[in-house]
Amino acid sequence: MAQNPTDLGEYKLRLVIACLILAGVIYAFLRHTPSGPAFFEIIIFGGTFAVGTIVHSIIKLRQAHLSRQSDADQP
Repeated sequence: MAQNPTDLGEYKLRLVIACLILAGVIYAFLRHTPSGPAFFEIIIFGGTFAVGTIVHSIIKLRQAHLSRQSDADQP
């Protein structure tokens, strides 16, 4: 299952953006005093979204890498 190179670029971009979002969520958690339900929504939903996107992007990029290796091994 070969991935389109533009898809790989998109997954790399998603990975970078999700890491930035996760860093922002962690910064907000460590820097500010929790106040109200909105703070916990940001942590729960923002953190879950960022981690899910990171995991999904890593899986897709790894599949593309493994696919590329198996294509190179075949004559």
